[in-house]
Amino acid sequence: MKNPIFRDVTKEAINSELDIWCTKWQAHKLEAKNVLENALGALDECHETVFPIIRTIFIIICALHISVASAERSFSTLKIY
Repeated sequence: MKNPIFRDVTKEAINSELDIWCTKWQAHKLEAKNVLENALGALDECHETVFPIIRTIFIIICALHISVASAERSFSTLKIY
């Protein structure tokens, strides 16, 4: 079953957005402009009308809860016993 967020998205649409996105950032790099450092910065630079699919992906990435230290502490505690 396809994810309902992307049910009407074709591979061609994804590939064309990715091509435009990569071209944009390659041009930034060649012009010695600032490049992206994190997902929030990418979200700010991702215009909804030009990159609707990529923007949705960045929204999902930015909403994910990431906590590495707590998981590592749990495994360390398990190893002690």
